[in-house]
Amino acid sequence: MVEFASTNYCLKNPEKAVPFPPCVHTTWGPGDSAPKFDMRLRQSGAIVLTSHGIAEIKFGISSRLRFVTKLKNNEKDEKALAQYVICRTVDDEVIFRVLAPYEGEFGLEIYANNPALGGQALQHAYQFLIICKESIPANIEPYPTMPSGYLGAQPSFEVFGLSTESHPDSYVQTDLQTLGGSLKIKLGMTRALRITSQLLYVTGGKVVDSSEYILQQSTSKGVMFMLNLPKVGQFKFQIFATLQSQPGESLPGVFNYLIDCKGTLDNPVPYPKQFGPWNDGCSLDTPLEARLSTTTDHLYFNMAVPKASAVAIVIGQEWTQLKQLDNSWQGEVSIVKHKDKEHKVTVCGNFGATATSFSTLLEYSM
Repeated sequence: MVEFASTNYCLKNPEKAVPFPPCVHTTWGPGDSAPKFDMRLRQSGAIVLTSHGIAEIKFGISSRLRFVTKLKNNEKDEKALAQYVICRTVDDEVIFRVLAPYEGEFGLEIYANNPALGGQALQHAYQFLIICKESIPANIEPYPTMPSGYLGAQPSFEVFGLSTESHPDSYVQTDLQTLGGSLKIKLGMTRALRITSQLLYVTGGKVVDSSEYILQQSTSKGVMFMLNLPKVGQFKFQIFATLQSQPGESLPGVFNYLIDCKGTLDNPVPYPKQFGPWNDGCSLDTPLEARLSTTTDHLYFNMAVPKASAVAIVIGQEWTQLKQLDNSWQGEVSIVKHKDKEHKVTVCGNFGATATSFSTLLEYSM
């Protein structure tokens, strides 16, 4: 500790004195451009201590703003520190989350822009001093590379009449005790849309497509994505949508999540492969696992395919028609003569074009 006399002279040389982080301004708190933005700080002071290596800074906002951050420190440059801070907007709140990579002091510069007022210029809005006095593991995993504004709702989200029903926060953490790597993310819909999604494992500098662990289910209010996360680590979950009347296969991104999975179940298995027609109002009750068990002689299928006039299970050259009961298609399929001979099981639906025209909905293996 530095000692001062009553006349403010330093009485003792401090040990290992280091300068403050090399930030653009010499003061902490609101910058010169802060009054231009409706940002209401939801905490006191501009000096923040980390807890478990994490610091979160929250602002209330009343309009959609664009943000860029810079994390500064004397040991590493801002490019090396860029993956240790994320920003996301949740309803009327913007949250800046800093993950300290090691013990020390960090300066967080926040730049803002209001797209509604035109122009792309970012202006210095706030600056914070973040102090980490905790011992941080040497192998701490940074956040994946993400462009500004990546997390959360994209411009088309509200235009298409979508809303978050289950997870308004685009940063989601799971653990073995509460979820076991399983998530159900629900979106509300007010318009007829075509929706699809992608799950990417992004830990350790890798990008691995894990979309086989997504099951898309239509609900009475919208759509639900069942995620069965296969590994501990970070995942990007990206949702794409367009109007059902819009032609083409290119769907714009409408919402992006970052999922931090802390624990999974033993040997998680993927869901059956889903084809385009499945995403048009269908939902699956059973079987949910992509690999079907052959320890039994029969398999039972139960699913909702609202627009189909017929649904069949196809194994090799054999077709088994399911029966329509209430709002679902159900039936039992014998696999006795197919064991060790056929390895693919498909679910096909007829949608009325011709009586013999079937589209593939789902695909299993056995």
